[in-house]
Amino acid sequence: MPNIIWQPQPKQIEFMSREEYEVLYGGAAGGGKSDAIIVEALRQVDNPNYRALILRKTYPQCRELIIKSLRIYSAVYPDAEYNGSEHYWKFPSGAKIYFGSMPNQLSYLNYQGLS
Repeated sequence: MPNIIWQPQPKQIEFMSREEYEVLYGGAAGGGKSDAIIVEALRQVDNPNYRALILRKTYPQCRELIIKSLRIYSAVYPDAEYNGSEHYWKFPSGAKIYFGSMPNQLSYLNYQGLS
């Protein structure tokens, strides 16, 4: 029997099966939004040009997501590496998933040119 790392709830399945370019997933705390975004970001990590950016308003709010990613990503992609000083995962293909904060409207400038 395979070791199941994570299994989506019905609302997460609905979110992850949408085909639109952008999808909103809201709701109260504990609704599974954080897990869904962590897993959804894995969708294209076999593409070497793929870059994802997962944002929270403040960096301390990212810690929860990073901890979840450490558990899930390292189990699913044992050869992936997490760079703790730069806050990103690098996958065997070369794809990267970044974690960051956006405390104000101009914070997006900090992420231009990520490679």
